[in-house]
Amino acid sequence: MLQSLRKGAASWVAKIFLGLLVVSFAVWGIGDIFRGFGQRTVATIGSTDISTESFRQIYNQRLQALGRQAGRPVTPDQARAFGFDRQMLAEVLAEAALDERARQLRLGISDEELIRRIHDNPAFRGPNGQFDRNLFDQVLRSNGYSEPAYIDAERKLALRQQIARAIGGSAEAPRTLVSLVDTFQNETRKVEFVTLDRAAAGPIAPPTDDALKAFFEERKATFRAPEYRKVVVLPVTVETLAQWIEVTDADVRAYFDAHRDRFGAPEQRTLQQMVLPTAEEAKAAAARIAGGESFESVAAARGLKPADIDLGTVTRAGLLDPTVADAAFALAAGTVSPPIQGRFGHVLVRVLKVQPAQSKSFEEVSGQIRRQIAGERAKRELLDRHDKVEDERAAGLTLAEVGAKTGLPVETIEAVDRSGRDADGKPVPAFPGKDEVLQGAFKTEVRVENDPVQLGGNGFVWYEVAGITKARDRTFDEAKAQVLTRWQEEQAAERVKAKADGLIERLETGSSLEAAAKALGLSVSTVAEVRRAGTKELPEAAIAAVFAAAPGTATTAPGEDTVSRLVLRVVDARLPDAAKAPERLQADLRRAIEDDLLAQFVTGLETELGVTVNTRILNQIVGRDAGS
Repeated sequence: MLQSLRKGAASWVAKIFLGLLVVSFAVWGIGDIFRGFGQRTVATIGSTDISTESFRQIYNQRLQALGRQAGRPVTPDQARAFGFDRQMLAEVLAEAALDERARQLRLGISDEELIRRIHDNPAFRGPNGQFDRNLFDQVLRSNGYSEPAYIDAERKLALRQQIARAIGGSAEAPRTLVSLVDTFQNETRKVEFVTLDRAAAGPIAPPTDDALKAFFEERKATFRAPEYRKVVVLPVTVETLAQWIEVTDADVRAYFDAHRDRFGAPEQRTLQQMVLPTAEEAKAAAARIAGGESFESVAAARGLKPADIDLGTVTRAGLLDPTVADAAFALAAGTVSPPIQGRFGHVLVRVLKVQPAQSKSFEEVSGQIRRQIAGERAKRELLDRHDKVEDERAAGLTLAEVGAKTGLPVETIEAVDRSGRDADGKPVPAFPGKDEVLQGAFKTEVRVENDPVQLGGNGFVWYEVAGITKARDRTFDEAKAQVLTRWQEEQAAERVKAKADGLIERLETGSSLEAAAKALGLSVSTVAEVRRAGTKELPEAAIAAVFAAAPGTATTAPGEDTVSRLVLRVVDARLPDAAKAPERLQADLRRAIEDDLLAQFVTGLETELGVTVNTRILNQIVGRDAGS
């Protein structure tokens, strides 16, 4: 929940999230907890009911967020294939279990600490690195949350983190484990190697037709022509519509005049803030400052450190409380406000510095405004264009006819296989919703009317299959060029491997790699430090071979292509100092242990509280058929 809003507490969120991956297996492995019950409840844990509507909202929000990260919508089928529905249910159940335990323990968090957490969250920081009120509101709206709902969710998250810290906060990784992982990650090996490429195979005489035909018959399925489909695509997106929308100079000027404050840098102020619990204490502090004491000394007398009162340089929108923002931006530099009744307490604000607002000229931003207006108008036209296309399809028109009638661009892919390649084996050009369209195109039939692919708020893509070329076996004459290439590659690979094996035999009899390579006209390369994580000088298979061989011995491994091979000799191995394991590694292992402890705690907590799941309602929410 609120995944995009929790980056400010990433380490603890990771603990909960990774722990839940383990918990999900435990929860979903208990078959007898699933039963049907009321329509309004999707699951119950202990005395907490998880409502159908709240789970539906969380599931859809997270599914949309996943689609935004992937750059395209994620279908219910795809989500279920990845186990997203089970993961989400496990996460919601675990959060509910932790919330119930927090209530039992009567845990709490102060308003001041909650404000600090919100201000420190990177998701709400503007370009200047400070908290941005407008961005805060925008992020909440885009995630479907009101401010009170988010603050309540953040409060619950903080209480869960208190439990997480109590469970695993003091965990330490055993020295033996740290040493083993350190050795695995940081052991280095010095390697010398030679590369035998296609040239090492020498000239290969062409085969006879009979030999090539026999080769073809043995591997006939390899040269089979895949099924191709002719697909007609009609994309209607914000980008395509915006290209045809005319924006006049007067429109651009009017927008600029109405939104001048958006173009440039707003006024910023460097502020200090003192939050006091009562009006009387706020008045007393203000009186001491008015009497000549410094803002810092009054704050220090209350046990506040400089970091506790420093708000940094912020814009008006960067202050969470509008009342405090109004007061702070009405003060002159160097002055202190009278007591302010803020949302989270009584506040004194001091202005250290004022940076006036800066604005850009009309000429500097006119192009940006023109594109923005065109995009906004295109978004408003999307649904109208959608309805027009659907009306024409309902009248029996093909997509090509719809495009001709409405003036919308239609693309025709003459032939494409399931992997997105054309008849020549080249990838077909990109278009909006390409992956979803091709996936759907191979599930439908010719001239069948399909639902459009939805691109979030960016538009729709209609498609239809105009023709199908069935998969078939190619004849020898059709595939001859491919067969010859494949035969030559296999012949070359066999010769290169034989030469590599011969080099290994010479090394085993005492010859040096340099001498053995020189006899074949090859040069020796050296890599001083090879780690298991990889190096650009060696392919992955070669690195695995290097660490499987003992120091002083030689081995072979595949090269960068299907023909070449490497002959490698491990010169020596250097182990890291066990007493100097990197602090980051120790921290990573400590977090992994904390994750495991938290996962076990949550599993036990769910068993103690008891879990029931309404599978019928859950299946409806995630789009699974009752029988699947």
